[in-house]
Amino acid sequence: MYKIYELCGKSDYSIRFDKKIDIKKLKEYFKDFEIIDENEETITLRKENKNIIGFSYGEIILVNFNIEEVEKLAKYMES
Repeated sequence: MYKIYELCGKSDYSIRFDKKIDIKKLKEYFKDFEIIDENEETITLRKENKNIIGFSYGEIILVNFNIEEVEKLAKYMES
């Protein structure tokens, strides 16, 4: 299960899962994004004005994404 939260910006979201997430799976989903920082617990990605921070404990923060993109990612990570 997951919940999507709208953050301060009108196109910024957080997805919180009730389990740990696979950082490698997140990296594969955004394979065309630049890796800014990566370790076993977190990953930071960027492409143009879009930014992603993924935490293995079960949270992904997305900046400058629309809700459809966020929902699609959440379903992919849940599968």
